[in-house]
Amino acid sequence: MNRIASIVVSLLVTLALSGCGNVHTETIKPSEIAQPPREVVLAPVQVTSVEQDADVITMDAQWSKMATEQLQTMLAGKKIAISPDAPATVLCRIQVRYGNRAMRYLVGFGAGRGNIDVSIGLQDKDGKTLFTTDSKAHLAVGLFGGDMPGVVSDAIQAAVTEFGSKL
Repeated sequence: MNRIASIVVSLLVTLALSGCGNVHTETIKPSEIAQPPREVVLAPVQVTSVEQDADVITMDAQWSKMATEQLQTMLAGKKIAISPDAPATVLCRIQVRYGNRAMRYLVGFGAGRGNIDVSIGLQDKDGKTLFTTDSKAHLAVGLFGGDMPGVVSDAIQAAVTEFGSKL
């Protein structure tokens, strides 16, 4: 009986840990553009979050900086120059709900869920959207409440990579 109990406990622990902290990302793929631009304006990255306290405002600024740097690196890798008067503009908007880590840890089952939506688009000089990539991720459960900053970082990286693959 002890062996069966230990197998059941091991199985339950394995199942519980395998579901913890998973990032679920959904990318809505845009249509291909005919001719990628040779230079673009990189608009300031806009980050908004449901929660508003000093720590969140600091994290939002960190995500804006990180996304800007990743976009700059990706554009440089594609040999697309950043210029203030280019014929196209790259826009990046990030919306974050950090959720409640304690609720994720203590209650689970989606309580305290956090999510992020990253939208990166390319517009022409007239403001017409050429294409947009939307990437969504969420953290509903996680070991010790999960790692929402890790989810945000991964979602931004995935969105920039997806956007870059369409240029």
